[in-house]
Amino acid sequence: MRVLFVSMLIFGLAGSPTARNKQQSQPKKQDAVNQSTPAPANPVTITINQSPAPPQKESSETKAHDWYEGFWPPNWSNWGLVAVGAYGVYLALGSLCEIRKQSINTEKAANAASLNAQAVINAERAWVVAELHPMGKKRDDKLWVDDSGMPFTTEQILASKHEEYSLRIKNIGRTPAQIISFEMSYSCVPEGVTELPSSSPVASYLRDFEHLLANSDPIEILAPFNPGDYMKDSWLDIKALKKTAVFHGWVKYRHMLTDEDCWWDYCYVYTPSLGRLTAVGRYTKPRQKQQEPNKDT
Repeated sequence: MRVLFVSMLIFGLAGSPTARNKQQSQPKKQDAVNQSTPAPANPVTITINQSPAPPQKESSETKAHDWYEGFWPPNWSNWGLVAVGAYGVYLALGSLCEIRKQSINTEKAANAASLNAQAVINAERAWVVAELHPMGKKRDDKLWVDDSGMPFTTEQILASKHEEYSLRIKNIGRTPAQIISFEMSYSCVPEGVTELPSSSPVASYLRDFEHLLANSDPIEILAPFNPGDYMKDSWLDIKALKKTAVFHGWVKYRHMLTDEDCWWDYCYVYTPSLGRLTAVGRYTKPRQKQQEPNKDT
């Protein structure tokens, strides 16, 4: 109670008219003193050559207290705003991370759907395979027979019919294929060459062949030929392995599930030790890039 009473008394005295009158009378008395004091007739200016006082350095105690002044109650509201802002940044970063995860999952789902659709197309589409099929086979008893198992006659053996090959195609897919054209070429490459020649082949046969091919037995698209007819000029070098006889080409077709052209490449080399053509796997396969092949003849 005493503290309350003293506080009320102090506030009462500070707000009383007497105190205010005393505060107002002091400036008036000062003005009167200033007016009664005569001003000097000739003021004298005195100049003292003295360097300015150096700025006072803050005391070490003041600097020591600077670091925790930011934690005084008047700054608590600012720290609250900082905390709210930091939490907002945290939420924003979390949202960005979630958006990024969703985009990655969406991309994965789209890729999976695309692969699934392509797998369905590949399972249902037409696949055309081309091969150089031998017209004769040699049995264990060294008798030459045809595909039906019938032996070749003496006249056929003398005419080398058992050494002939035909270009056949077969659709191993589920839907029909539209055959467009094909090519068969012969090249004779020197020893050590392992790539197909980029220049013009020795002989080439290109033909348009419009035919709808279903999933059935293979069909013959090129009349039987004897590889020896092409190798006559280089037969000795081919037999001595100084040159290699290569029969290669392609078949162009289109399946029902797309309007793009498809290609099947084939490549066979003559093997003197076996006396027949053997397929080269790296060149006998579907073409990855569906571009028009070289038609130089």
